[in-house]
Amino acid sequence: MSSDETSSRAGSQFEPLTFEASAAPGAAACHKCGTVLRGSYHMINERMSCGPCRFAAEEQLGGGTGLGGLARATVFGAGAAVLGAAGYYAFVKLTNVEWALLTALVGLGVGMAVRVGSRGHGGRKFQVVALALTYLAMSGAYLPFIVAELTTGPETVAITPGVLLTWLVKTPIFVGLASPISGLFIAYALYRGWKSNAAGIPLAVSGPFRLQDAAGRGTA
Repeated sequence: MSSDETSSRAGSQFEPLTFEASAAPGAAACHKCGTVLRGSYHMINERMSCGPCRFAAEEQLGGGTGLGGLARATVFGAGAAVLGAAGYYAFVKLTNVEWALLTALVGLGVGMAVRVGSRGHGGRKFQVVALALTYLAMSGAYLPFIVAELTTGPETVAITPGVLLTWLVKTPIFVGLASPISGLFIAYALYRGWKSNAAGIPLAVSGPFRLQDAAGRGTA
């Protein structure tokens, strides 16, 4: 091959994919949707894909890492926190059993909800959101019982936003000091909320590339 031909080929937007001699023409398929690839293909993280799946992956990435993605992850996580705390309160009222493992499960659910809201992207800002909401979710699970005790005891306390915020912050600490096992559950839930929102696999896309048949000819 001449040097001019080599230079021209390197500057082209198409790169050939060479099949083994035994591969049937058109045997390649998109790894995401299964569509048979004809004529050209794209690459998503070193795996062959069709054009629509490549562009959908790029659109999803753009929709999950900005302020909109952070807001969506926060809403998802906050929703899971409220539902989890309400569910724990209902469980205790019905069974009269306080089970620290359930509060840990509430925290785990919040971490997963943040991950769903971020569309699986993860990263430090999502980890911070997950950690804060996981902590508040587990604290909120105990909050109705604390409020009841503060308002019905011999020395009632006026419930103000400041009082609620103070108890939201210190309740998991008090619970952990009073019951080391419960403290371990709480610590594990916080760890999983942080860990589950670590940065995902970076998206690397390229193409289009020309698809070749077994004889080395570009397909139409």
